[in-house]
Amino acid sequence: MALPTTTKQFILPKLGSYDYLTLSQGAVRPPKATEALIRVHAVSLQYRDLIIAKDQYPLGKSAENLIPGSDLAGEIVAVGEDVTAFKAGDRVCSNFSIRHLDGDPSPETMGASLGGAIHGVLTQYITLPAEALVSIPEHLSYEEASTLPCAALTAYNALLGPVPVKAGDFVLVQGTGGVSIFGLQFAVASGATVIATSSSDEKLKLAGQLGAKHLINYKKNPEWQEEVKKITGGRGVDHVIEVGGPGTLLKSIQSIKHAGWIHIIGFVAGGQDSSLVGPIIGTAANLRGILIGSVRQFKDMNRLIATHNLRPVINKVFPFEQTAEAYKYLESQAHVGKVVIKVGLVWPIAWREDGKTLTLAESTAWRGEEVLSPSTLGTHASYQPPSAYRFRSSPARGLEREPYCGRVPRWSWHRLLCSQRAALTLPSTLSVIVSSGFESTPRVPAGSPRMLVAHFGGVGGSLADAGSTGIGLPASGKTQQGRWIQSSRKRPGLEPASSL
Repeated sequence: MALPTTTKQFILPKLGSYDYLTLSQGAVRPPKATEALIRVHAVSLQYRDLIIAKDQYPLGKSAENLIPGSDLAGEIVAVGEDVTAFKAGDRVCSNFSIRHLDGDPSPETMGASLGGAIHGVLTQYITLPAEALVSIPEHLSYEEASTLPCAALTAYNALLGPVPVKAGDFVLVQGTGGVSIFGLQFAVASGATVIATSSSDEKLKLAGQLGAKHLINYKKNPEWQEEVKKITGGRGVDHVIEVGGPGTLLKSIQSIKHAGWIHIIGFVAGGQDSSLVGPIIGTAANLRGILIGSVRQFKDMNRLIATHNLRPVINKVFPFEQTAEAYKYLESQAHVGKVVIKVGLVWPIAWREDGKTLTLAESTAWRGEEVLSPSTLGTHASYQPPSAYRFRSSPARGLEREPYCGRVPRWSWHRLLCSQRAALTLPSTLSVIVSSGFESTPRVPAGSPRMLVAHFGGVGGSLADAGSTGIGLPASGKTQQGRWIQSSRKRPGLEPASSL
């Protein structure tokens, strides 16, 4: 199979604002002997991505024309001849630092941090050392898995690092961002009692649903450290997930038990406070800065996630072309959990019609891809394809094509599965949407890549199966006349189907 040679990617030609994000085309580097070529499916955003774009990141310089982003989930396309741990088709994440394999961080490992010191993952394809990769837990989607490399691993390193949280401990988590929510989940899974703070009662409600036993609105209760001491009977908490920085650190110190641990992760609260030395000494506080984690810790964390069937909390998923909007949403701090970007511009499907039959011919043999799904769309009831055509067939006029500008019911979106070639003969009652996915081009020339994304309103029809190929087209609404046809790793193989 021929490897891709070009990739669409976002770059920051200059720093100062995420408004400088520019979609460009770059070359795909074939994997060397110990590397893997990865097709990126999803990327989650971090606060670090935001401040790098704004040129406010304090930990080192960024690469020129930086490809941002550090957290990916994707599928291996090809591996070098010396790679034995992975193969094409495996679902993987990359570690935040591609050189931090085990042990403590160092200047060398931090100099290999994706999306900062070196180019990142907001691209369709990326080549990385195979030793920096970890397998995705089977129960997680690509979107969910993309949240693991930074937010999840940071929380895991904090609470299950040198002094692991244990049953009966008290853990204080600040806010409801990605690291804090993962910290909450890991603490609950370990048997600890969680105290969560937020400025929003709605966000606190979600924290309670995830297992936090005590909820404090710090706007209504600005001296929240006193409430923490009351909750713990004057003892204080064992661990604090400290994301506020100078604006909250003193109150965190006042919240811990003697010799308790404060895991310093961020500085979203801003502010300056020079009166910390006395309280630190007075409580014998242990302050530990967290620099994400190693590949070994990542693997250990994934075992915990799989054992407890933990699922990341995703607040919103943005299409690739709306990356700047995703940054803006992250900046608003309206989210609970993670903000994710779906990288969906890479399916190389070409279509043609002869007046009777719509034929999809795949130019490279991918095995299967979730183009859009209910998990991708979140709670939206419908979605408007940015560039699409509707195909209709009738006995009198044959196959007709017309631009499609409407909205598609959420449950009509489905899984495209085509490994070599497939032809769909349309009945008179069937409408099919062929879309360029997330591409926002107003008019796409005939013959350019397409994706068969959805159908609705149809009954019957036939699917010509050539080899082990298939296209899943479910019926929409309550009719339930269609069915899923699945073909992907670690799931049932392709079911033969003569009708839908």
